[in-house]
Amino acid sequence: MNGTNLLRTFAFVLLGTILTAPAAIADPTLRAFEASSDLLREPGDSPAALGAPLFTDGFESGLGQWTVTDLSGAGAQWSDWDCWAASGSRSAGCAAGGSAAIACGENYPDDMKTWMVAGPFDLTAPGVQAAELEFQLKLRCEPYLDRFFVGTSVDGIDFFGHFWDSSTDETVVIDVTDQVGTDAVWIGFLFLSDGSSGRVEGAQVDDVELRALLPSAHQFGWTISASLSDPYVNSGTPQGVPGIVSRQLWFACQNQSEGFYGASFGIECTAGTYIGLTTTNGFLNAGTMTEPVFAAGGCPLAPIRVATLTFFDTGTDEGIRACIVPNSNGENFTLDCSGPPYLAYPNDYIGFDGTGAMNPCTNGTPCESGPVSVGTTSWSEIKALYR
Repeated sequence: MNGTNLLRTFAFVLLGTILTAPAAIADPTLRAFEASSDLLREPGDSPAALGAPLFTDGFESGLGQWTVTDLSGAGAQWSDWDCWAASGSRSAGCAAGGSAAIACGENYPDDMKTWMVAGPFDLTAPGVQAAELEFQLKLRCEPYLDRFFVGTSVDGIDFFGHFWDSSTDETVVIDVTDQVGTDAVWIGFLFLSDGSSGRVEGAQVDDVELRALLPSAHQFGWTISASLSDPYVNSGTPQGVPGIVSRQLWFACQNQSEGFYGASFGIECTAGTYIGLTTTNGFLNAGTMTEPVFAAGGCPLAPIRVATLTFFDTGTDEGIRACIVPNSNGENFTLDCSGPPYLAYPNDYIGFDGTGAMNPCTNGTPCESGPVSVGTTSWSEIKALYR
Protein backbone atom coordinates (compact mmCIF):
# COMPACT_ATOMS: atom_id res chain seq x y z
CA MET A 1 0.00 0.00 0.00
CA ASN A 2 1.37 3.48 -0.85
CA GLY A 3 2.81 5.14 2.23
CA THR A 4 3.09 1.99 4.31
CA ASN A 5 5.66 -0.70 4.94
CA LEU A 6 3.35 -3.60 4.14
CA LEU A 7 5.12 -6.70 2.88
CA ARG A 8 5.15 -7.31 -0.87
CA THR A 9 5.68 -10.75 -2.30
CA PHE A 10 5.85 -10.52 -6.05
CA ALA A 11 8.10 -13.33 -7.37
CA PHE A 12 8.04 -14.35 -11.00
CA VAL A 13 9.15 -17.49 -12.89
CA LEU A 14 10.61 -17.24 -16.39
CA LEU A 15 8.75 -19.41 -18.89
CA GLY A 16 9.19 -17.56 -22.16
CA THR A 17 12.15 -17.28 -24.51
CA ILE A 18 14.07 -14.10 -25.27
CA LEU A 19 12.55 -12.50 -28.33
CA THR A 20 13.59 -9.67 -30.64
CA ALA A 21 11.63 -6.50 -29.87
CA PRO A 22 9.68 -4.25 -32.23
CA ALA A 23 11.38 -1.02 -33.21
CA ALA A 24 9.08 0.99 -30.94
CA ILE A 25 10.68 -0.65 -27.88
CA ALA A 26 14.14 0.71 -27.06
CA ASP A 27 15.67 -2.52 -25.71
CA PRO A 28 16.36 -5.26 -28.32
CA THR A 29 14.62 -8.03 -26.36
CA LEU A 30 11.11 -8.87 -25.25
CA ARG A 31 10.53 -11.47 -22.57
CA ALA A 32 7.37 -13.24 -21.41
CA PHE A 33 7.13 -14.34 -17.77
CA GLU A 34 4.44 -16.35 -16.00
CA ALA A 35 3.49 -14.52 -12.81
CA SER A 36 3.82 -16.70 -9.73
CA SER A 37 0.73 -15.11 -8.17
CA ASP A 38 -2.61 -15.69 -9.85
CA LEU A 39 -3.49 -12.51 -11.73
CA LEU A 40 -6.69 -13.89 -13.26
CA ARG A 41 -9.92 -12.47 -11.86
CA GLU A 42 -13.47 -13.68 -12.42
CA PRO A 43 -15.38 -11.41 -14.83
CA GLY A 44 -17.53 -8.97 -12.85
CA ASP A 45 -15.43 -9.45 -9.70
CA SER A 46 -13.87 -6.00 -9.75
CA PRO A 47 -12.96 -4.53 -6.36
CA ALA A 48 -14.75 -1.22 -6.87
CA ALA A 49 -16.88 0.81 -9.25
CA LEU A 50 -15.36 1.05 -12.71
CA GLY A 51 -14.00 4.32 -13.93
CA ALA A 52 -13.66 5.37 -17.54
CA PRO A 53 -11.41 3.07 -19.60
CA LEU A 54 -7.83 4.28 -19.95
CA PHE A 55 -7.58 2.33 -23.22
CA THR A 56 -10.02 0.39 -25.37
CA ASP A 57 -9.80 -1.27 -28.78
CA GLY A 58 -12.37 -3.37 -30.63
CA PHE A 59 -10.15 -3.51 -33.76
CA GLU A 60 -12.87 -2.06 -35.98
CA SER A 61 -10.31 0.38 -37.42
CA GLY A 62 -7.29 -1.89 -37.63
CA LEU A 63 -4.25 -2.17 -35.35
CA GLY A 64 -3.16 1.45 -35.43
CA GLN A 65 -2.70 1.52 -31.65
CA TRP A 66 -0.42 -1.54 -31.60
CA THR A 67 3.15 -2.46 -32.56
CA VAL A 68 3.19 -5.88 -34.27
CA THR A 69 6.19 -8.11 -35.04
CA ASP A 70 6.86 -11.50 -36.62
CA LEU A 71 9.90 -12.56 -34.61
CA SER A 72 10.46 -16.03 -36.04
CA GLY A 73 10.17 -15.21 -39.72
CA ALA A 74 7.23 -17.58 -40.14
CA GLY A 75 5.53 -14.93 -42.25
CA ALA A 76 2.37 -14.74 -40.14
CA GLN A 77 1.65 -12.12 -37.49
CA TRP A 78 -1.11 -10.32 -35.63
CA SER A 79 -3.53 -8.23 -37.66
CA ASP A 80 -7.22 -7.37 -37.73
CA TRP A 81 -9.73 -9.49 -39.62
CA ASP A 82 -13.40 -10.45 -39.81
CA CYS A 83 -13.20 -14.22 -39.16
CA TRP A 84 -14.61 -13.76 -35.64
CA ALA A 85 -15.68 -10.90 -33.41
CA ALA A 86 -17.05 -10.72 -29.88
CA SER A 87 -18.72 -7.44 -30.85
CA GLY A 88 -18.78 -5.41 -34.01
CA SER A 89 -17.37 -7.16 -37.07
CA ARG A 90 -13.60 -7.42 -36.52
CA SER A 91 -11.04 -8.78 -34.07
CA ALA A 92 -7.26 -9.30 -33.90
CA GLY A 93 -6.01 -12.67 -35.17
CA CYS A 94 -2.54 -14.04 -34.45
CA ALA A 95 -1.99 -15.11 -38.09
CA ALA A 96 -4.23 -12.59 -39.87
CA GLY A 97 -1.33 -10.54 -41.26
CA GLY A 98 2.07 -10.93 -42.90
CA SER A 99 3.29 -12.67 -46.03
CA ALA A 100 1.93 -16.04 -44.81
CA ALA A 101 -1.37 -14.68 -43.49
CA ILE A 102 -4.12 -17.27 -43.32
CA ALA A 103 -7.73 -17.03 -44.44
CA CYS A 104 -10.73 -17.73 -42.24
CA GLY A 105 -10.94 -21.43 -41.38
CA GLU A 106 -7.28 -22.20 -42.13
CA ASN A 107 -4.64 -23.51 -39.73
CA TYR A 108 -1.97 -21.14 -38.45
CA PRO A 109 1.62 -21.76 -39.66
CA ASP A 110 4.33 -23.64 -37.78
CA ASP A 111 7.12 -21.92 -35.79
CA MET A 112 5.30 -18.68 -35.07
CA LYS A 113 6.49 -16.05 -32.57
CA THR A 114 4.44 -12.91 -32.93
CA TRP A 115 3.90 -10.05 -30.45
CA MET A 116 1.23 -7.35 -30.43
CA VAL A 117 2.08 -4.53 -27.98
CA ALA A 118 0.25 -1.31 -27.01
CA GLY A 119 1.32 1.49 -24.72
CA PRO A 120 2.71 3.01 -22.67
CA PHE A 121 -0.24 3.98 -20.46
CA ASP A 122 -0.08 6.22 -17.39
CA LEU A 123 -1.51 4.74 -14.17
CA THR A 124 -0.53 7.67 -11.95
CA ALA A 125 -3.68 9.73 -12.48
CA PRO A 126 -5.25 11.07 -9.25
CA GLY A 127 -7.89 8.77 -7.83
CA VAL A 128 -6.72 5.58 -9.55
CA GLN A 129 -6.87 2.92 -6.83
CA ALA A 130 -6.77 -0.31 -8.83
CA ALA A 131 -6.64 -1.40 -12.46
CA GLU A 132 -7.49 -4.38 -14.62
CA LEU A 133 -7.14 -5.52 -18.21
CA GLU A 134 -10.13 -7.26 -19.81
CA PHE A 135 -10.55 -8.80 -23.25
CA GLN A 136 -12.43 -11.50 -25.14
CA LEU A 137 -10.40 -14.54 -26.17
CA LYS A 138 -11.06 -17.28 -28.73
CA LEU A 139 -8.15 -19.72 -28.76
CA ARG A 140 -7.60 -22.83 -30.86
CA CYS A 141 -4.14 -24.32 -30.43
CA GLU A 142 -2.23 -27.60 -30.26
CA PRO A 143 -2.53 -28.66 -26.60
CA TYR A 144 0.56 -28.16 -24.41
CA LEU A 145 2.83 -27.31 -27.36
CA ASP A 146 1.48 -24.06 -28.81
CA ARG A 147 0.85 -21.15 -26.46
CA PHE A 148 -0.93 -17.82 -26.12
CA PHE A 149 0.27 -15.23 -23.58
CA VAL A 150 -1.02 -11.91 -22.27
CA GLY A 151 0.89 -9.70 -19.89
CA THR A 152 1.77 -6.19 -18.86
CA SER A 153 5.14 -4.50 -18.54
CA VAL A 154 6.52 -1.43 -16.79
CA ASP A 155 9.56 -1.18 -19.08
CA GLY A 156 8.24 -2.38 -22.45
CA ILE A 157 10.59 -5.38 -22.27
CA ASP A 158 9.67 -7.82 -19.49
CA PHE A 159 5.99 -8.79 -19.62
CA PHE A 160 4.39 -10.56 -16.65
CA GLY A 161 1.10 -12.36 -17.08
CA HIS A 162 -0.45 -15.69 -17.96
CA PHE A 163 0.02 -18.43 -20.58
CA TRP A 164 -2.69 -20.61 -22.16
CA ASP A 165 -1.77 -23.92 -23.83
CA SER A 166 -5.20 -25.33 -24.70
CA SER A 167 -8.26 -24.18 -26.60
CA THR A 168 -10.75 -21.91 -24.84
CA ASP A 169 -13.45 -19.28 -25.33
CA GLU A 170 -13.60 -16.86 -22.41
CA THR A 171 -13.69 -13.38 -21.01
CA VAL A 172 -10.25 -12.76 -19.53
CA VAL A 173 -9.69 -10.28 -16.69
CA ILE A 174 -6.12 -9.65 -15.51
CA ASP A 175 -5.45 -7.78 -12.25
CA VAL A 176 -2.80 -5.09 -12.85
CA THR A 177 -3.29 -3.22 -9.56
CA ASP A 178 0.36 -3.80 -8.63
CA GLN A 179 1.28 -1.34 -11.40
CA VAL A 180 -0.93 1.52 -10.16
CA GLY A 181 1.35 4.49 -9.59
CA THR A 182 3.51 3.63 -12.63
CA ASP A 183 3.64 6.23 -15.39
CA ALA A 184 4.40 3.77 -18.22
CA VAL A 185 2.62 0.42 -18.59
CA TRP A 186 2.52 -1.68 -21.77
CA ILE A 187 0.05 -4.42 -22.78
CA GLY A 188 1.38 -7.38 -24.75
CA PHE A 189 -0.15 -10.38 -26.55
CA LEU A 190 2.13 -13.20 -27.74
CA PHE A 191 1.41 -16.32 -29.80
CA LEU A 192 3.92 -19.17 -30.23
CA SER A 193 3.61 -22.37 -32.27
CA ASP A 194 5.95 -25.33 -32.63
CA GLY A 195 6.94 -27.18 -35.81
CA SER A 196 3.73 -29.12 -36.45
CA SER A 197 -0.02 -29.57 -36.05
CA GLY A 198 -1.47 -26.07 -36.15
CA ARG A 199 -5.15 -25.50 -35.43
CA VAL A 200 -7.81 -23.40 -37.15
CA GLU A 201 -7.17 -19.64 -36.79
CA GLY A 202 -5.14 -19.85 -33.55
CA ALA A 203 -5.58 -16.99 -31.06
CA GLN A 204 -8.10 -14.21 -31.60
CA VAL A 205 -8.79 -11.33 -29.21
CA ASP A 206 -11.41 -8.60 -29.17
CA ASP A 207 -12.75 -5.79 -26.99
CA VAL A 208 -9.50 -5.06 -25.17
CA GLU A 209 -9.98 -2.62 -22.31
CA LEU A 210 -7.61 -1.26 -19.65
CA ARG A 211 -9.72 0.16 -16.83
CA ALA A 212 -9.05 2.24 -13.76
CA LEU A 213 -11.09 1.28 -10.72
CA LEU A 214 -12.36 4.24 -8.74
CA PRO A 215 -13.99 3.71 -5.34
CA SER A 216 -16.88 5.64 -3.94
CA ALA A 217 -16.27 7.76 -0.85
CA HIS A 218 -16.59 5.05 1.79
CA GLN A 219 -16.06 6.11 5.37
CA PHE A 220 -15.50 3.98 8.47
CA GLY A 221 -15.62 5.13 12.09
CA TRP A 222 -13.98 3.71 15.24
CA THR A 223 -14.55 4.77 18.85
CA ILE A 224 -13.41 3.95 22.38
CA SER A 225 -16.43 3.93 24.69
CA ALA A 226 -17.22 3.24 28.35
CA SER A 227 -20.36 1.37 27.30
CA LEU A 228 -20.97 -2.23 26.23
CA SER A 229 -24.00 -1.15 24.23
CA ASP A 230 -23.31 2.38 22.95
CA PRO A 231 -20.17 3.28 20.94
CA TYR A 232 -20.55 6.98 21.72
CA VAL A 233 -20.02 7.10 25.49
CA ASN A 234 -16.62 8.65 24.90
CA SER A 235 -16.03 10.58 28.12
CA GLY A 236 -16.68 10.20 31.82
CA THR A 237 -15.49 11.25 35.26
CA PRO A 238 -12.33 9.99 36.99
CA GLN A 239 -13.05 7.29 39.57
CA GLY A 240 -10.63 8.98 41.96
CA VAL A 241 -9.05 5.80 43.31
CA PRO A 242 -6.54 3.39 41.78
CA GLY A 243 -7.98 0.36 40.04
CA ILE A 244 -8.50 -1.67 36.87
CA VAL A 245 -11.03 -0.30 34.37
CA SER A 246 -12.22 -1.48 30.96
CA ARG A 247 -13.15 0.47 27.87
CA GLN A 248 -14.68 -0.88 24.64
CA LEU A 249 -13.23 -0.52 21.15
CA TRP A 250 -16.07 -0.20 18.64
CA PHE A 251 -16.33 -0.39 14.90
CA ALA A 252 -18.90 2.34 15.20
CA CYS A 253 -20.19 3.26 11.75
CA GLN A 254 -19.93 3.01 7.98
CA ASN A 255 -21.54 5.18 5.32
CA GLN A 256 -22.34 2.33 2.90
CA SER A 257 -24.06 -1.04 2.96
CA GLU A 258 -20.98 -3.24 3.42
CA GLY A 259 -18.97 -3.79 6.57
CA PHE A 260 -15.21 -4.08 6.86
CA TYR A 261 -12.62 -6.77 6.09
CA GLY A 262 -9.77 -5.63 8.33
CA ALA A 263 -8.20 -2.63 10.01
CA SER A 264 -4.80 -1.39 11.16
CA PHE A 265 -4.07 1.54 13.50
CA GLY A 266 -2.49 2.43 16.84
CA ILE A 267 -3.89 2.88 20.36
CA GLU A 268 -2.18 5.48 22.55
CA CYS A 269 -2.80 5.97 26.27
CA THR A 270 -1.96 9.47 27.61
CA ALA A 271 -3.57 9.17 31.07
CA GLY A 272 -3.59 5.98 33.13
CA THR A 273 -1.71 2.83 32.09
CA TYR A 274 -2.79 0.67 29.17
CA ILE A 275 -2.30 -2.99 30.08
CA GLY A 276 -4.23 -5.20 27.66
CA LEU A 277 -6.49 -5.84 24.64
CA THR A 278 -8.90 -8.76 24.31
CA THR A 279 -10.83 -9.24 21.07
CA THR A 280 -14.58 -9.87 21.16
CA ASN A 281 -17.28 -11.16 18.79
CA GLY A 282 -14.91 -13.46 16.92
CA PHE A 283 -12.45 -10.81 15.72
CA LEU A 284 -8.75 -11.69 15.42
CA ASN A 285 -5.79 -9.46 16.22
CA ALA A 286 -2.62 -10.23 14.27
CA GLY A 287 -0.82 -7.25 15.77
CA THR A 288 -0.16 -6.07 19.32
CA MET A 289 -2.26 -4.28 21.92
CA THR A 290 -0.76 -0.91 20.95
CA GLU A 291 -0.71 -1.60 17.18
CA PRO A 292 -3.62 -3.97 16.48
CA VAL A 293 -4.22 -5.49 13.04
CA PHE A 294 -7.80 -6.73 13.07
CA ALA A 295 -9.22 -9.43 10.79
CA ALA A 296 -13.00 -9.45 10.66
CA GLY A 297 -13.49 -12.98 9.34
CA GLY A 298 -16.26 -11.68 7.11
CA CYS A 299 -17.80 -8.26 6.59
CA PRO A 300 -19.57 -7.33 9.85
CA LEU A 301 -21.71 -4.21 9.90
CA ALA A 302 -21.38 -1.39 12.39
CA PRO A 303 -21.94 -0.91 15.22
CA ILE A 304 -20.11 -3.88 16.71
CA ARG A 305 -17.64 -4.25 19.58
CA VAL A 306 -14.25 -5.43 18.37
CA ALA A 307 -12.18 -5.52 21.57
CA THR A 308 -12.09 -4.76 25.28
CA LEU A 309 -9.23 -2.47 26.33
CA THR A 310 -7.95 -2.79 29.90
CA PHE A 311 -6.32 0.08 31.81
CA PHE A 312 -4.97 0.81 35.27
CA ASP A 313 -6.49 4.04 36.59
CA THR A 314 -3.92 5.59 38.91
CA GLY A 315 -6.59 7.58 40.72
CA THR A 316 -5.55 11.00 39.43
CA ASP A 317 -7.91 13.71 38.23
CA GLU A 318 -7.19 12.76 34.61
CA GLY A 319 -8.64 9.26 34.85
CA ILE A 320 -8.20 7.36 31.58
CA ARG A 321 -7.42 8.96 28.23
CA ALA A 322 -6.93 6.74 25.17
CA CYS A 323 -6.69 7.72 21.52
CA ILE A 324 -6.90 6.00 18.12
CA VAL A 325 -3.77 7.12 16.24
CA PRO A 326 -1.57 6.09 13.30
CA ASN A 327 0.70 3.17 14.13
CA SER A 328 4.48 3.20 13.69
CA ASN A 329 4.02 2.57 9.95
CA GLY A 330 1.68 5.53 9.62
CA GLU A 331 -1.36 3.27 9.18
CA ASN A 332 -4.77 4.33 10.47
CA PHE A 333 -7.13 2.69 7.98
CA THR A 334 -9.97 0.24 7.47
CA LEU A 335 -10.13 -2.23 4.57
CA ASP A 336 -13.44 -2.49 2.74
CA CYS A 337 -14.95 -5.75 1.48
CA SER A 338 -14.37 -5.14 -2.23
CA GLY A 339 -11.35 -7.33 -2.84
CA PRO A 340 -9.05 -8.82 -3.38
CA PRO A 341 -7.55 -6.33 -3.93
CA TYR A 342 -9.01 -4.48 -0.94
CA LEU A 343 -9.27 -0.72 -0.70
CA ALA A 344 -8.00 1.03 2.43
CA TYR A 345 -9.82 4.10 3.78
CA PRO A 346 -8.53 6.47 6.47
CA ASN A 347 -10.41 6.09 9.73
CA ASP A 348 -12.79 8.49 11.38
CA TYR A 349 -12.30 8.10 15.12
CA ILE A 350 -13.21 9.23 18.65
CA GLY A 351 -11.04 8.23 21.59
CA PHE A 352 -11.95 8.24 25.29
CA ASP A 353 -11.36 11.13 27.70
CA GLY A 354 -11.99 10.43 31.37
CA THR A 355 -12.18 14.06 32.48
CA GLY A 356 -15.50 14.82 30.82
CA ALA A 357 -13.89 17.63 28.86
CA MET A 358 -14.11 18.10 25.11
CA ASN A 359 -12.50 14.99 23.68
CA PRO A 360 -9.04 15.76 22.27
CA CYS A 361 -8.79 12.39 20.49
CA THR A 362 -11.13 12.82 17.54
CA ASN A 363 -11.05 13.95 13.92
CA GLY A 364 -14.71 14.98 13.89
CA THR A 365 -18.06 13.23 13.73
CA PRO A 366 -17.46 9.73 12.29
CA CYS A 367 -18.94 8.87 8.89
CA GLU A 368 -19.97 12.37 7.97
CA SER A 369 -20.32 12.83 4.22
CA GLY A 370 -17.35 14.34 2.45
CA PRO A 371 -14.34 13.44 0.33
CA VAL A 372 -11.75 11.01 1.62
CA SER A 373 -8.40 9.89 0.31
CA VAL A 374 -8.06 6.21 -0.48
CA GLY A 375 -5.19 3.78 -0.71
CA THR A 376 -5.02 0.36 -2.30
CA THR A 377 -3.62 -2.97 -1.26
CA SER A 378 -2.79 -6.08 -3.23
CA TRP A 379 -3.90 -9.53 -2.17
CA SER A 380 -0.31 -10.43 -1.23
CA GLU A 381 -0.18 -7.42 1.11
CA ILE A 382 -3.43 -8.40 2.79
CA LYS A 383 -2.19 -11.93 3.37
CA ALA A 384 1.04 -10.53 4.80
CA LEU A 385 -0.92 -8.46 7.32
CA TYR A 386 -2.47 -11.55 8.89
CA ARG A 387 0.53 -13.91 8.91
